[in-house]
Amino acid sequence: MTQAIIDRRFSNSRPVKWRLPPRWLSPVLLLAAWQAAAGLGWVPARVLAAPSGILVTALQMTASGELPRNLLVSVVRVAAGLGLGLITGTTLALIAGLTRLGERLIDPLVQMFRTLPLLALIPLFIVWFGIGETPKIALIALG
Repeated sequence: MTQAIIDRRFSNSRPVKWRLPPRWLSPVLLLAAWQAAAGLGWVPARVLAAPSGILVTALQMTASGELPRNLLVSVVRVAAGLGLGLITGTTLALIAGLTRLGERLIDPLVQMFRTLPLLALIPLFIVWFGIGETPKIALIALG
C-alpha cells in the first residue's frame, strides 16, 4: 500500500480516549490494602490498628457518649483559638497595612514567626503556659 492509501484509511479513526478511574478509587484501595495488611498480620495492631477496628471503637465510643463529649471539647478549643487568632491577626494586619510605623514594627515579627514550624513551638508553649488548655488555644491562634 502506498502512504496516501494508508493515510486515507486511518484519517477517520478517532484517537483512543483513556477513561480515568474515579477519584474515590485510590482512597478505597488504600483502605482495602491497609485492612488486608492488618488482617494478614503484616502490620501489628499495636503499631497501626485496622480500619475495621477503628470503626468498631468509634461506634463504641459514640454509643457511650465519650466521643461526642471529647469532640465538643475540641470544637470549643478550636473556636476559642480561631477567634483569638482572627482578632489578633486582623488587628495586626490593619496596623501593619495602613501605617508605615506599623509596617516597620509588626511586619518583621510576623515574617519571623512565619518561618518557624508550629510543631517546634509545642515544647516552648508547654514551658511557658503549662499543660492545660492555654497552650493548645495559643497554638491554634498562632497557627
